[in-house]
Amino acid sequence: MSRRSGEESLGKIEMRSGCEESLSRRASRKASRQLSNKSFRGRPATPDYLPLDLPLTLCVSQNDEPIASLGGLTPTKESRVAALRRRSSMARERWATKMEFLLAVIGYAVDLGNIWRFPSVCYKHGGGAFLIPYLVMLLVGGLPMFYMELVMGQFHRAGCISIWRKICPLFKGIGYGICFICTFIACFYNAIIAHAVYFVFSSIALEVPWKSCNNSWNTPLCSDDVNVSMSKTGQRLSSPSEEYYLYNVLESQKSTGFDDLGGVKPSMALCLALVFTLVYFALWKGPQSSGKVTFTYPGNVGMVDNGR
Repeated sequence: MSRRSGEESLGKIEMRSGCEESLSRRASRKASRQLSNKSFRGRPATPDYLPLDLPLTLCVSQNDEPIASLGGLTPTKESRVAALRRRSSMARERWATKMEFLLAVIGYAVDLGNIWRFPSVCYKHGGGAFLIPYLVMLLVGGLPMFYMELVMGQFHRAGCISIWRKICPLFKGIGYGICFICTFIACFYNAIIAHAVYFVFSSIALEVPWKSCNNSWNTPLCSDDVNVSMSKTGQRLSSPSEEYYLYNVLESQKSTGFDDLGGVKPSMALCLALVFTLVYFALWKGPQSSGKVTFTYPGNVGMVDNGR
């Protein structure tokens, strides 16, 4: 039995060596055939090597068309999938520190709307009872989707449009929709920020203009007394700060209704242009510039609020 098994193993080794020899012969024949074809076409049999100091560029084929050779060197054909993988592996800009990323995320999640709008919405819809469905939806839908958005962006290191080319190109319309939503929000949200900027410049004066009712925009219903809300005739009184915002900042007394948009107020237009300029310079270098802005923004806002 041992002799028979030894003969079988020797036969297998001989067959394997024969296969390897046949494969090597085929490869050598193919190489010699290619060299003969090149020499027959008038090309040199040996390839022209480029100097080592010249970079080698990979040509990406968008379709099945052949790629022309460059300087006697046949470029490597790279598929679209390989090109996307190579581009995704390139180094992208990163946050300088974890604290900058954390403050940027906090600024994205907790903005002016949470501080200014949420208390009034909570009071309007039942007070404490409103917090129960709010917390449930926050834990079930809000936080998971917010975390998923952060994880997808950090993992793929791509924007809201290019990331769908890696996940599913069919859903790239979601990325365009996100850009449209951000543009739409910037149109009205920056207007609210422009009001805040206007208040900041107005507070630079020694005496703030919303301190008293002795101004040109005040009405007879303006009252400096904070403990009185109704007049003797039963009409509702208004505070100086309320009338300053309605009649000086918004100039709502000049509007005849919702269909009357009114004119452009030069001071508010300058504040709005300043807001868009600040946003541009905060984002033009990516995380390097936006991280510094979000890192110092809470302290600057706190100084302004505590100072005035």
